[in-house]
Amino acid sequence: MLRRINLIPQSERVRTQSDMGMLALIIVSAVVLAAIAFTYVYFNGVLKDRQEELASLQSQTAQVQSRLNALGEYEALDEKRREAEAVVQHIYAGRTLVSQALGDLSLVIPKESWLQQMQLSSPAVPAYGAGAGGQEDVELGMFSVSGQTYTFEDVATVLVRLEQIPSLGPVVLTTAATNDSAASPTTTSIKTFTLTASVANTQPADTPLPISQVQVGQ
Repeated sequence: MLRRINLIPQSERVRTQSDMGMLALIIVSAVVLAAIAFTYVYFNGVLKDRQEELASLQSQTAQVQSRLNALGEYEALDEKRREAEAVVQHIYAGRTLVSQALGDLSLVIPKESWLQQMQLSSPAVPAYGAGAGGQEDVELGMFSVSGQTYTFEDVATVLVRLEQIPSLGPVVLTTAATNDSAASPTTTSIKTFTLTASVANTQPADTPLPISQVQVGQ
């Protein structure tokens, strides 16, 4: 069996071992540096991806916020429209239908009677939002009519018929008399009369508007 003989001098053996250790240290350091560089490159790429995602999310958030602001403006306009429509509806429902009252009056006056003077004042529309719960005093208008007919029975007929008009309140006979100066030998005596009544709005508070929308400018 042959023996292996180390031909390196004794003085050089320590140096050779030191060189091997240095080489191993260099290799280990290179591996560590390579790992650090790889890790840096990897996480730097991840950071850029996350930054791009963050920028995209911020852009989307800004767009959504802009749309929300626009919707808020439309909501404010819609609120103004609803408020304006409520005010207009209140005024519309609170008005007294004078033309309808006069039309009803023309239908109930007997042909044997004729009017000489008439006054009618409609009640004012209540202020919007006033008297919630029906606690306010309802303002009434006034109606007065003077006329002539042939008999007191005709006067009573006029009174009863006026009470059939929904917008007129209790009808009161103020005066009734015989006007002998208007009579002649060929005609019967003339009866004069004066009737008064209160005028009220007969429309329900929720009477709908004849239009579907009320336009409100910005």
